[in-house]
Amino acid sequence: MGRPWRALAAALLAAPALLAAQPPTPRGFGIDKLALEAVGLGVGGLSFARVRGAPVIEARASLGLLAPRVELQGALGFWSSRFREPETTRLSQRIQLLCLRQQPPERCPALNLGTVRLSDLSLALEARYRVAQVAGGHAYAGAGVALHFFNGQGDVIDDTFVEDFLDGVAPGLTLLAGTAADIVKPLRLFGELRAVLVPDVPHVAGLVGVLWRLPTPLVPP
Repeated sequence: MGRPWRALAAALLAAPALLAAQPPTPRGFGIDKLALEAVGLGVGGLSFARVRGAPVIEARASLGLLAPRVELQGALGFWSSRFREPETTRLSQRIQLLCLRQQPPERCPALNLGTVRLSDLSLALEARYRVAQVAGGHAYAGAGVALHFFNGQGDVIDDTFVEDFLDGVAPGLTLLAGTAADIVKPLRLFGELRAVLVPDVPHVAGLVGVLWRLPTPLVPP
């Protein structure tokens, strides 16, 4: 066998070992490359003019990179709080207007609505762009869309049209910024500020939490 053929044969025999020694090919980017890569939990608080400050809890999942430096995450959040007293009074006055607008107008006594609670269960999909990256962490900014499922409750308003008025489903837009740091593999700590734009209930929230990176991404079938 000539020298060129011997070299070719040696290369073919060595190819499997060389390929096995190579690092795995990156998954790449795009919708078809998304997979469940990490899951986590965040806790924090929100501020809103109509309700008292309330704790927030959020479960989230990292779905990988949609584009270079753009991470896609899904989130399931919940908060529940009481209406502030001025807001409860305003709601009572709006109900009294129903009596005053009757023909002929009728007297309507002042209403004590008691404690009125509002809760929000949200399902969101958010994109985070890594604006700055350093060893062990990065800063990011992003936006997302969400569906908010609102539920009003209260001993006085339960099973009335007031409860129906507070209940509902609304779309929302989320603007966010934060930082993330890889503290101990496979854990990533994050802190985040969010502005949630949703009809009648816009609010801001702060969250801290941790993401656990799965040993192997779960790829959809």
